Order: sequence, then structure tokens, then C-alpha cells
Amino acid sequence: MPITSIKLQSYGGGGLSLGQDSIEESWSAVYKVCCTGQCAIDPRCMILEAFVFSDSNSDPFPTLGEQWPPVSVPANTCAGSLAVASAIVPGKVVQGAKNTCCWTVTVNYSIQSEDVSSTGDPMDVCPQVVEYEETEEVAVEEALFLGAYEETAVNPDGYDDQSTLTNAQVGGSACTPPCLNAPVVNLVDVDLKCAGGMMTKGRCYKPVNTAGVEFEEPFTTTRRKKGYRITYNLPDYDPTEYKCFEDTTNCEGYWLEVPCRNFRVPVPVGQGLMRSISGSPATYNGINYWKVTFDILIDPRGNCRDVLSRGYSRRVCKDDPVGHGDGETIQADPVAGQPNTQAIESNGFSTTEPVPLGLDGQPLKDDAARVRMRYCFPACTDHRTIVIPA
Repeated sequence: MPITSIKLQSYGGGGLSLGQDSIEESWSAVYKVCCTGQCAIDPRCMILEAFVFSDSNSDPFPTLGEQWPPVSVPANTCAGSLAVASAIVPGKVVQGAKNTCCWTVTVNYSIQSEDVSSTGDPMDVCPQVVEYEETEEVAVEEALFLGAYEETAVNPDGYDDQSTLTNAQVGGSACTPPCLNAPVVNLVDVDLKCAGGMMTKGRCYKPVNTAGVEFEEPFTTTRRKKGYRITYNLPDYDPTEYKCFEDTTNCEGYWLEVPCRNFRVPVPVGQGLMRSISGSPATYNGINYWKVTFDILIDPRGNCRDVLSRGYSRRVCKDDPVGHGDGETIQADPVAGQPNTQAIESNGFSTTEPVPLGLDGQPLKDDAARVRMRYCFPACTDHRTIVIPA
């Protein structure tokens, strides 16, 4: 055997500190490990051999995960502990007897406060909460139209039109725009006429130019979403019980709560996406349990999309208008094999632009309220049935 002897040199440490729902501990034991051959110069070899070395004249070397105190420490010297050997740190090497080299090895014992409660039972641990943020660049479907104005030589940036104040007087300079309370230009409505009708200030529209055409560079905006990873301990874990929740939104609104952390976040209907639920086995203080983590992403816009109802065809079912504008209606539904839609015409030609449709599937007038269809995806489940230990 390359190991010739192992002796406990000293022990002690920072002791333990009781928190409201956890224990903090730190201890250490220092060993003198003497060896020959490769282990005299290779710390990895030395530690691996020390794990299996046995000699009646030597002290047993602790393994990772072994509970404090070490076997060689007198029982009446240190009380029982929840700390375990968490790190082995080789140190100084000195010449020993009979051509051996002796390592000074420190074994650190610690406990992670998030894993063990003051009772020593992992089931009593307060769940951990980690918050994170994600951003996403998305296209702007509609924007608030504040009006249009014509640039002039004195107000290319849209400020100070019809004002006698100088940039300096309103907080600006020759190189910077004036402050926000400076008088602004006279913003006006825009009449797109046949290209889209009147664009009125203060209403929302799809961004277009004065010809009613979308801009070459589409508008985008940044959407921010908050995510939460919550980890808690369970005596048992069956992944099949949670599988149906993954990649689903919430059918019902609820509060995401961890009372022992004073954590409480609302999750309105359709805003919570359950990204994943996973579990890993663990053992502490002789108790086998599972650490379960679920990851939920909350989108303030929701995981639903409101899509403008528009198209190139109108519905042609029983009681729908014939389309001549004279009040005549269709007398019967189309027979099997016949289409139930008809191309929308304008001035005798099929429209080349999608037309807004009403709740009845018919083209809307320019001044009529638009209709949107709300779709949520992916499918929803009742997230409230996932019980988080308090």
C-alpha cells in the first residue's frame, strides 16, 4: 500500500449558528497522511488511497458526505452535527520517516442552509425562489398614432415650432434637443383616403406611411418577462404526475406563493408558462427525499395573441348578406362541396389587400370597430393543483 500512516492532527471550526429556518455549520479536521511512490507527489492518488487505507495504528480517513465529527474525535468532545465532509484540501508536503512524504490534508465540513432546516428534516426546509428576466424583440402590430407634422428649417427634430423660445431657454443647446416641456409642433390627422381612410390622432393603427404602406424597416419593441424557479423538497416524486403541466399556460388565475419567503406574485389567466418541472434524488441525515424544481415564465402580455380578423373573402352562409348592399340575404347554406366563402370585391375587382371582417364574417365599414380573435397557446392546465410546501 502506498499509504503508510494517517493521523488526525487537529479539529474544530466555526461551530453552528441557528437561523429562523436553517442551520449554518462549518467544521474542519486536519490529517497527516504519509505515503510513498506516486502518491508522494500526486495529491489525487494520495486522497483516493487514503479513502481505502486501513491500519489499526492509524486514524480512519473521512469520505465525502461523512457526518461530523470524524470517527477519531472523542465522542464526548463534539456533539452530533448535521454538517458533512464537503471538501478535501491537500496542503503542505514534508519529508517523513523511511523515505516517505507526509501531506497535511484539511477536511472541511459544512452544511448548505437551503438544504436542511433547524429540525434536521429536509421536508421542513423553506422552498428556494430564484427570479430571472428574459427579453424578446417583437414586431409592433399596432401603435398609438399621435399625428403627423411637416419639418421646417427651424424644427427638424419636431420641437419649438411656432415658438419664440431658443433651445437654451428651454433647456437645450445647439447640439442637443430641448427639454421635454418645450412647445411641440402642431400634430395633425392624416387622411389616407382610398389607401386606408382617416388616421385620427389618439387612436391605434398598424404603422404605415402617408401612402398607407408599411415602412421598409418594421417597428419592433422589447418585451420583458419575469421568470421564477422554485425548488422544494418532497418525500416522493413521480415525474408522470407533473408531465402534463410542462409547456402549458394557466387556465385559471392564481397567486404564486411561498409564505415562508414572503413571496407572492399574481399569475393572471394565460400569463404563466410552465417551462419545466424536474426532480433529483437527495439524501441527508439518513432521510431520502427529492428536490423538485419548477420553472415558470410570466408574460404580462400573456401567452395569448389577439389577431385582427381580416381577409380576402367573406362568409356566405344562410342569412348572410348577398353582397349587393340591398339587404338581400342568402336563403340556404352551401351544399356539400360548395365553398362557404366568397372573394371580397371592390369596384368590380377582387380586393388585393386583406379587409377587416366583423363578427358576422362580413367586410366592415371604415369607421366600424375592428374585431380581434384571441387565441392562447400552448394548451392550458390548472397550475393551482401543483402544491408548494409552505
